[in-house]
Amino acid sequence: MKVTIKDRLIIQGVLIPLMPAKGSFIEMIHISNIKEQAQISIEEVKKFNFRDLNNGEITWNDSPECDKVLELSAEQIDLLQLAVYALDEQKLITMDLLNTCEKILKLTESK
Repeated sequence: MKVTIKDRLIIQGVLIPLMPAKGSFIEMIHISNIKEQAQISIEEVKKFNFRDLNNGEITWNDSPECDKVLELSAEQIDLLQLAVYALDEQKLITMDLLNTCEKILKLTESK
């Protein structure tokens, strides 16, 4: 799955917290791997000039170079989709989250 910095921030900050905090050994490995792949490194923070704004938001110099491909298993796709469904059920999908949620839900359609 090709993701932007914004997608990765949404996966880290919104979707992963909706995933199980405990479960089987394999399930926790899948969640940990998603987290690792979506993580933004200190090198990326420097390279793309991440900055904290006074209103609590983060900004960066966006470019196609920021994009990254996450290698996701079927189980990891299921976990991400379940998190999106949980947001949807609670009517918590905002316009900021919409593109990322659509991208995740389309993962199984393309296979």
